[in-house]
Amino acid sequence: MPLVSVIVPTHNRPQFLRDALESVVQQKFSDFEVLVVDDGSQPPAQPIVESLADPRLRYFYQDQRGRSHARNLGLRHAEGEFIALLDDDDWFLEDKLALQVDYLRANPSVELVAGGVNNADELGRLTELEKGWLRQPNLRLPEALYSLPLLPSAVLFRRRLLSALETWFDSRATPAEDTDFFLRALAAGCCFEWQPEIVAVRRLHPGNSQQDRRAYAEAYGYVFEKFFASARLPPYLVGRRNEVLGHYALISAMEAYQAGYMQMGASELLRALELSDWRNKDGARLLARAIASYATTKVSDDGAAFVDRVFDNLPGADDKLVGGRRHAQSAIYMDKVMKAVAQGKQPALKDWLRAVWIDPTWLTEKFSWAALLKAWGR
Repeated sequence: MPLVSVIVPTHNRPQFLRDALESVVQQKFSDFEVLVVDDGSQPPAQPIVESLADPRLRYFYQDQRGRSHARNLGLRHAEGEFIALLDDDDWFLEDKLALQVDYLRANPSVELVAGGVNNADELGRLTELEKGWLRQPNLRLPEALYSLPLLPSAVLFRRRLLSALETWFDSRATPAEDTDFFLRALAAGCCFEWQPEIVAVRRLHPGNSQQDRRAYAEAYGYVFEKFFASARLPPYLVGRRNEVLGHYALISAMEAYQAGYMQMGASELLRALELSDWRNKDGARLLARAIASYATTKVSDDGAAFVDRVFDNLPGADDKLVGGRRHAQSAIYMDKVMKAVAQGKQPALKDWLRAVWIDPTWLTEKFSWAALLKAWGR
């Protein structure tokens, strides 16, 4: 029996599927099987699989039912002790399986090991690295509820993880079914760890499911409502429902505003405000800073223009909320200062001065004075 089973669901992506499968066939580690589950491709992908002429590749066909059903079909037929997932538009680096198999063999208490990815454009040209362990070092609950930057193509897990779950991939959670799967495994007591290695490449293209902002907002709402309704939920997490749902509603709002869906952005922002206690003493300022932080980390063009876009399309005319525009504009610059400090770098004095010029209330906060000393090199 093979040691590793690689599950590859595919649907109408012949131009990418061959790259994905070749990346597995060319692995330094060779004790594996590949289960290609064709989710109703037209024409079927079987000729692509057969053209590779590798006996370790197994082909399955199902009428189109979605990626979750395809993965579950592959899991039912998998024979390996370890399970790898590979989306048909991604590919493995040549030592991916070798590195992660060695890690799990050396750490028997760990159910899942995760690595980083290199993003690529539609033509396969590498663009940027994503080291998820820097963004979220602790793959434990409750921290993972707020950020779980795992790419299915960059993980390897033990078969025993599946027995900890009542169901595997939930099609109703699409396109966030992987987040749903990982969170339920963590809640069931499974141990996840980072291996700080880049092990896969994620291809970004117009056909990615991540491009559908509305679908993602609805999916995350479903995932977390189900999560907090679970009878198996650890007691210490029960009281975090509104906080977590508000967190993701705010992210959904920012992504909608960035994509130009103003009505959706306003609706999701209103939901975030209703779930969180933003009307407390510092709520409006914290919201303004969250908007600015998104602008500096996720918006590639003009962050200040993004802030204006949000405040020009708010869900209501609450004076406290509307008045946060100036603080958000200033927070763009203070956010740059604080990130430099966190990275052990000297922040730009001009950024500190711009933040304070736009909103002098920064002078009432001690950390801003500490940052000024760093900017002066003291």
